[in-house]
Amino acid sequence: MKKHEVKVGGQYLAKVSGKVVVVHIDAENPHGGWDATNVQTKKKVRIKSAQRLRGPANLTKREVAAAQVATDAAVVGGTVTKAEAVDDAMKTAAAAKSPEATRLGGKAEKTAKVDAWRKEVAAKTAKPDPELDAAIKAAGATGRKKKVKAAKAKRERKPGCLDAAVRVLQEAGKPMQCGEIVQRALAKGYWQTKGATPGATLYAAVLRECAAKGPIGKSLAIVSDARFRGDDISTVAERLLCISGEDPITIDRKYLTAVTLRLPTRFMFLSNDLPQFTDASGALAGRFMVLRLTQNWFGREDLGLEARLTAELPGILLWALQGWVRLHERGRFVQPASSDDVIRELEDLTSPVGAFVRERCVVGSSHSVEAGGLLAAWKEYCVSVGRDRVGTAALFGRNLRAVVPGLHVSQPRTDSRRARRYEGICLCSR
Repeated sequence: MKKHEVKVGGQYLAKVSGKVVVVHIDAENPHGGWDATNVQTKKKVRIKSAQRLRGPANLTKREVAAAQVATDAAVVGGTVTKAEAVDDAMKTAAAAKSPEATRLGGKAEKTAKVDAWRKEVAAKTAKPDPELDAAIKAAGATGRKKKVKAAKAKRERKPGCLDAAVRVLQEAGKPMQCGEIVQRALAKGYWQTKGATPGATLYAAVLRECAAKGPIGKSLAIVSDARFRGDDISTVAERLLCISGEDPITIDRKYLTAVTLRLPTRFMFLSNDLPQFTDASGALAGRFMVLRLTQNWFGREDLGLEARLTAELPGILLWALQGWVRLHERGRFVQPASSDDVIRELEDLTSPVGAFVRERCVVGSSHSVEAGGLLAAWKEYCVSVGRDRVGTAALFGRNLRAVVPGLHVSQPRTDSRRARRYEGICLCSR
């Protein structure tokens, strides 16, 4: 190699101790040549002149051997000196090893293969082959056929309590109580449940269906012999609040798309006991119009009542029309005074904190009370009325805010400490 071809930091093939190895040029030696490192043994060596280097390190041993043969041939022919022949041979090998030469060689080889393939295809096309034509035609016909996937068997849905109730009612052909429907459904195997109160479960499911799906297009929904119990009573209360407040509600319909609309429906509940909803604000209790019935016909049923009412249907219709006219003139229903105590009891059932505020507190922007004292008074009130679930301080505060919307909390400093107080309410003085 020539001196100007050697670069510091490069790797070259050099003959060291009779072997051709790869050396890394570290720096130029001040006495001439270069200081290098044997890449394999990590030992320092000195390259005295460029003629000691055989070429770049990316040449294989076979290429170096081929260059040696070319060098010997050139020297024997007498055309060049041995040093010049070595340089020319290494340059030729390195050029053949370069990426550009590799790319051009690969491209030429690929072009030759493509030309050979085209000639082969042209020869086969010029010469007809019936077997090949038939095979191509059959392959095309097969590809055009659509693959028919096997339909997956639909998983059978486990029947619920409503499905079992519908089946029992269809077989009976008459109205039935929830308890009777559950007994017959369980006996016939229409429904399976491990619940302790299956009758209450069915009743709550019926209420949900009536509250969500039944009232579409109806102005009145009647629930006879209502029993407001079960784990889903909070869901029933939520539905009743949405419908009575005429909020948009989304209804999922079986085998149809869901719809979102406002329901103009009013509910009529016939029950022997008051509903016990959970609504701290008391809004739901305030939306009830209660008509109190004071007669109990148990044990003295009037078996001829239906016949007498049928004969009085024209008069009943006129009486209903008169009431309809009065309602439209007034624009609202009027709560009868005989039901005031029932409404108050309903409010206390739905919001015990509201009853506590009404009986033991005074509400006003000028009043305030220590939070701990008010909580202690609430606990005392719960003991006095026989309420076993007092709740936490946080739950009491949340329910208190629902009853007194203007309530807020302050922490003024008194006696070098901050006391938490409710502003807008105080305890009554007994």
